[in-house]
Amino acid sequence: MIAEYTPDNRATLPKEPGVYYYYDAEGALLYVGKATSLRARVGSYWSRPLDARLTQMLGKIARIKTQTTETALEALILEANEIQRLMPPVNILGKDGKTFAQIVLTKEAFPRFLIHRPNQKLKVPFERSFGPYTSSYVARKALQLLETIFQTYCKGTPFSGRPCLYYQLGRCPGICVGKISPRKYRQRVRGVVQFLEGKKQRLIATTRRQMEAASRTQDYEEAARLRDQLFGLEHIRDTAFMTDDSTEFLASALPERLEAYDISNIGSSAAVASMVVLEQGRPNPTEYRHFRIKTVSGQNDVAMIREVISRRLQNDWPLPDFMLIDGGQPQRKAAESALKEAGLSIAVAGVVKGPSRKLARLVPNEVARQWLDDHRVTTQLFEPVVRLARDEAHRFAIKYHRVVRARRT
Repeated sequence: MIAEYTPDNRATLPKEPGVYYYYDAEGALLYVGKATSLRARVGSYWSRPLDARLTQMLGKIARIKTQTTETALEALILEANEIQRLMPPVNILGKDGKTFAQIVLTKEAFPRFLIHRPNQKLKVPFERSFGPYTSSYVARKALQLLETIFQTYCKGTPFSGRPCLYYQLGRCPGICVGKISPRKYRQRVRGVVQFLEGKKQRLIATTRRQMEAASRTQDYEEAARLRDQLFGLEHIRDTAFMTDDSTEFLASALPERLEAYDISNIGSSAAVASMVVLEQGRPNPTEYRHFRIKTVSGQNDVAMIREVISRRLQNDWPLPDFMLIDGGQPQRKAAESALKEAGLSIAVAGVVKGPSRKLARLVPNEVARQWLDDHRVTTQLFEPVVRLARDEAHRFAIKYHRVVRARRT
């Protein structure tokens, strides 16, 4: 349902999930956003500190339009489609030259859905893209849910005869074991595409007709699969997308992609490093990477950091908004040197540990200091994220170090 309000009567907005639109006095669209509760999310703009971009927008808002959805997932999809269709200026300018995340469909015999940014290189061509999505973390969660409902995810080799893990978990339709043809598989892919296009109700009606037809022809296995698919569509679990307003507001203030680095060099042998990734404060283990130190001997953490950052930048991974380096100013400057050599300016902060590995202080560079100021992220707000990132990087580095030492033994 679509409705209109003014900033003065924002307290009467619906509590349901949906998408909100901000317009100025001349009727020009300023911004589009999603919410798990429209009333709480819109109200937060007038009750919490905002960054400079949103503070400037706040004084221009004269009209608010809302469009409710049945689920928070549908609000996410609608927001992405509306940003692509309307190109609201505050949304676009708010990326500061960075790109939104997208979901892309690859051009293969068995197409895959991937999370992608346009400034990344893909090793395979793709047919089309969906988005933009303002949070790659939430886009990934949405994709996982849809791939579970439609069973369109395989981690194995097509027709290899070896079932992948996801086949056993019910997310793979059997590509790896040759259980499904490319044509049948593409029918499932079309279901995901329709959902991403915002055509849920049409998709539900089609699935119901297909289920009834399969039952009439006594194809009971297919009818049961379609029944489960229909149930999934009609009872979407919004757990991954439902947040209270304070959590949603906090996540929007944190770096979209934060990378943390740690060196493990115990006993001056088998030196390794780790890179972990937090997306808006949440770990994404699929993006974690580890490195064997190749050019540095002895216990020289500063030189090792420089090597690791240089090697990291040679890969086609998404660039981070913020880097955390285990160590103080020397380690931070080593990372900055590698970034400068690559022609990049990224927020970097050293993480100095106190007793019992407690966070003692951040040692930010000027870009990092400016980033924190622009996003109004206080030390108190940022500290839990820094601690989580640092501990994850340390854990991942130690784990890999043990693997390497065990191989040597």
